[in-house]
Amino acid sequence: MFFGYFAPAETGTFGFRNAGDDDRAGTWLDKDRDGIFESSVAGLGDNRGEQLSWENTGNKTVTLTNGLIYMVGFTHREGGG
Repeated sequence: MFFGYFAPAETGTFGFRNAGDDDRAGTWLDKDRDGIFESSVAGLGDNRGEQLSWENTGNKTVTLTNGLIYMVGFTHREGGG
């Protein structure tokens, strides 16, 4: 998992997406900024609270606020080949 921080330059809707991979990948965003990536349903999947995507190349949009800093996480697993 790779961690980072995102500070939007303006308040608005932002899109996150996995542009395509040949192995497993996911995107997380700490929307409530409590330092914990929380999922509304156990396991890996799409649209599960702060777990935006898992193995989905579609655009996931979220509304973020200027002046706030959000932790982001990206997962990738090399599956072989």
